[in-house]
Amino acid sequence: MSPVATAARPTQRTVSYHNLHPGQQAVLASTAKIILMLAGTGGGKALALDTPILTTAGWREMGDLQVGDRVFDERGVPCRVVYTSPTFLDHRCYRVRFSDGTDVVADEGHEWYAWDHSARRASRRAANPLSRPRVVTTPDLRPQNGRRWSIQVAGPLQYVSRHFTVDPYVLGAWLGDGSSRTAAITIGDEDAPQMIKNLISAGCPVGAEYQRQGNCATYSLGVVGKERDEQSGQYRANGSLCTSLKTLEVWGNKHIPLHYQRTHEWQRMALLQGLMDTDGHVAKDGGCEYVSTNKRLAEDVEVLVRGLGIKATLRTSPCAGSRSGEKHRLVFRTDKTVFRLPRKSLTQALAPYRAQVNEMRYVEAVEPVDSVPTRCIAVDSPSHLFLCTQALIPTHNTKFGPIWCLEQHRKFPDQHGMIVAPHTVLEDTTQDLFLQLMDRKLHLGQWVNKQSRTWQWHGSEAKVFFCSSDTPESLEGKHAGWIWMDEFGQKQFPEEAWIAIKRRVGFHEASVLGTTTPYILHWILDLWDDAAINRYFSVPDMDKRATAIAAWEAGEPMDWGWLQETVQEKPDGDEDIEVIRFASIANPKYPLKSFERARKTETDWQFRMFYLAEQARSAGLIYGEVLDAIYVDELPDDAHGDAKAGRAAWSRYAGLDFGYDNPTHVLFGALSPKSAGDVLYLYDEYVRRKVSDMENARAAHQREVRRAWGDSTAPTAIATYRKFGWDIAKAGRHEVRAGISEVIGRAKEGRLKIVRGACPVLDRQILTYVWDEKRPDTPVKKEDHGPDALRYLVHGLRRGQRKRQKGPIWLWNRDVM
Repeated sequence: MSPVATAARPTQRTVSYHNLHPGQQAVLASTAKIILMLAGTGGGKALALDTPILTTAGWREMGDLQVGDRVFDERGVPCRVVYTSPTFLDHRCYRVRFSDGTDVVADEGHEWYAWDHSARRASRRAANPLSRPRVVTTPDLRPQNGRRWSIQVAGPLQYVSRHFTVDPYVLGAWLGDGSSRTAAITIGDEDAPQMIKNLISAGCPVGAEYQRQGNCATYSLGVVGKERDEQSGQYRANGSLCTSLKTLEVWGNKHIPLHYQRTHEWQRMALLQGLMDTDGHVAKDGGCEYVSTNKRLAEDVEVLVRGLGIKATLRTSPCAGSRSGEKHRLVFRTDKTVFRLPRKSLTQALAPYRAQVNEMRYVEAVEPVDSVPTRCIAVDSPSHLFLCTQALIPTHNTKFGPIWCLEQHRKFPDQHGMIVAPHTVLEDTTQDLFLQLMDRKLHLGQWVNKQSRTWQWHGSEAKVFFCSSDTPESLEGKHAGWIWMDEFGQKQFPEEAWIAIKRRVGFHEASVLGTTTPYILHWILDLWDDAAINRYFSVPDMDKRATAIAAWEAGEPMDWGWLQETVQEKPDGDEDIEVIRFASIANPKYPLKSFERARKTETDWQFRMFYLAEQARSAGLIYGEVLDAIYVDELPDDAHGDAKAGRAAWSRYAGLDFGYDNPTHVLFGALSPKSAGDVLYLYDEYVRRKVSDMENARAAHQREVRRAWGDSTAPTAIATYRKFGWDIAKAGRHEVRAGISEVIGRAKEGRLKIVRGACPVLDRQILTYVWDEKRPDTPVKKEDHGPDALRYLVHGLRRGQRKRQKGPIWLWNRDVM
């Protein structure tokens, strides 16, 4: 293990970046102040569906894991599955074979935390204690020129201790040399005094010798004697070892009970010591082995040993001499004390031990195999590593953004940095991936205030602030020399967050990187359209791509000639903004079959947006023909006037779509006087899920509306709102298509406007609001609550339902979730 980093360590060091394609390299090379990296949907870093994964509830296959399941990280500590991908088909797959006989099937994009020859050699030098493993993909693991990659053996699995009726050491000794259907054990004379002492110390009485064969004797174990039930006359349980072994279901069926495999490390070690003191051996060179003719028991011991953080190999061979059948030898080397018998433990202790050999699994081969269905998961472990296969091999995923952050720190070592992402993304992915590279791999810094999400580089006053875009106000008061906006295309990354970021970077003229799959949010489109340079990396010749990838997989350097760069310059564009886009298949690891399947199965606009990283809009978009005309930057100045001030009063109205499991969505509109065109401006929205009508109605706060209209099919909800002072009416029964026509008609007449950025949930839903292909008169019933509220509001106004209430209705301030 490398020493823990200290503040005195330098922040500048050589780090090589593997497998960055030209699109990613262009991002690192860009001199623009604002870089938008818009990437098509990438391939999953996946394992075969039948890959065994150990959970706290036992073994499960990769394809069966669900969010919330608890697996183990490379330290042996339980961690939670926070994401499971869809099943991937037609990915290029490989079988990775390790030196201990383990193999695992993974796709070509799967990433491994591995050591190469030079890193292992450098780590042995006192002058260079910082050499670390690095992230490589499956094809990169191929041995080259006799030099192999290796992966560190995982730490002992962490479980809580348990209470057992049979002490683990006693059970291990009985499983090794005990009689299968008798509470007795056979011990060689050489070890008998110490073995009897060990068993008694473990709470198991040892009776007198009652049978002898050569230099071995058999001894009874535990409480002796039988008790009969007075009524039935049958023998009953009396706390004897015999009774306990039957309760454990090992009587006549030797194996390790499951709960003995899932207990504290010291208890599992005691179990192993009992097994090794009886059926185990140690050579002068320190090689340990456990031998048994019981296959199930041998496999159980293999699981036990690996769960203790020890690399082990199980080998099967015919029994020697006249004995028929097979014997199973589990061989391993460790510096952990796996014996209690002094003669064996002393031999083990005196033997030389090479940690770099014995605590590594070496990659023997990486062989292409037929494609199999694969899947990936994300976990909340600090390292983002989790254990796969019965050999418990650590494996993991990573991301591009932290690499850019490291480059910015190299350029501006004294500048603070800021990383902003939607809260759930920040918690589950972004923060951990940054720390995985900077903290746990390169040891470049540490937390200075974890509660406020503040991290500091070693040897510098520069800090990194982790911030949630869900609360733009949290960005105030922080200045930064560089900012990474991760997944800034998601709805939880509102324009207000971007505005706050611009204010923060202004002082330092900082650099900003935004990474996301393209989404058509209006403030992103504005940046996209304002850029002076737009670079796009595409693949015009699929055959040329396939040839280059085949050569690369055979060990040749990648020839990127198949990736075509197109540069569009906008003379009047903003020179501080550069857009860099690339299609999914710009990544050589992205499967061509998956790309072509998406072309056939996705709608044209979805394929263009999510796989080609192009601006696209659905051909079936219901409000597509008026979308460009309805957005304005702000409410007119006189919208805030009133009659008392000598200006024509604007009336405020609301449309409501009720919900609970689905959200309640309220749209607020300001209607100009007829003299000003009778224009409805949507200036705010309220969205709440899992909140009752009564709670929503009670949440009235400083917002006056003249009248509101709600879904006519929800009379109970309307009645509840009325009890809390709302002047709310049914929107009236109308066909959905007719209501949509009313909205389009008002928009075409210039009498419907939406204040840009004021209703982000409505904005997003309008861009996915399409007709159902199977029912042409009906929109797709998905994310349609905002458009429904809009219909109710426009229809209510058309019907002239403008009855003035005696007093104002007070509604809440803007509160979008």
